[in-house]
Amino acid sequence: MKVEKEGMSRRHRVDLFTPIEKSIYDLQGEVEKMGADVRLTDALNLLIQARWKIADFVEEYPQQSQPKPDTSQVDDITKLYRL
Repeated sequence: MKVEKEGMSRRHRVDLFTPIEKSIYDLQGEVEKMGADVRLTDALNLLIQARWKIADFVEEYPQQSQPKPDTSQVDDITKLYRL
């Protein structure tokens, strides 16, 4: 686990989550709202494990984990202005 200057790792800071980490984090909250059941606890634990696995990858390969920009609109605009 990589620790930032402030003493807290990136994986513990919601403001630094990748979009997929944020989605899983939000889903964890939805599962918690469903109530108490051992199956829900198991599901929650699996979601936490998934988010941590993704965090491991992001911290090891930060460049590969960045979302690719959508350039499709740029390509369309470029085609319009070609003579």
